[in-house]
Amino acid sequence: MKKYLMVSFIFVCLLILSGCFYKKQTLTCERSENTMKVSTGFLYVNDKPTGMNLVYELDLSQYNDIQIEAVGKQDFCNTLKTSLTQYGDAFNNCRQEIVNKKLFVRTDIEISKLSVGVQDSMTTLENAKKSMESASYTCTVK
Repeated sequence: MKKYLMVSFIFVCLLILSGCFYKKQTLTCERSENTMKVSTGFLYVNDKPTGMNLVYELDLSQYNDIQIEAVGKQDFCNTLKTSLTQYGDAFNNCRQEIVNKKLFVRTDIEISKLSVGVQDSMTTLENAKKSMESASYTCTVK
């Protein structure tokens, strides 16, 4: 009897340590408008949101080098933060760069600092997916 209990205990410990009860999924949603592409990524662990990021990609190929240099000197992180008031102070680690005549603005979103309404829309991966798709995003789950 003791051997059976010991083997069962070891088996359960191995399951827990191996991550069998740990489900990690990524939801990626994208939307394109004219020369801009917006990507939003969500990380879910056991169907709980643990991370979020935004990537804005703007095609600058129609601009000359002087115009592109002028665009690069603008603070798009501040512009993004000001225009997306629903994310409030949740912006974290915003950075921008121009690569191959494309402007990229990337930022992480700290989920714990989001408003209650925004957090409610992403309580589960399925809720977040439905919410994003209702806003004309195309979403994939991995």
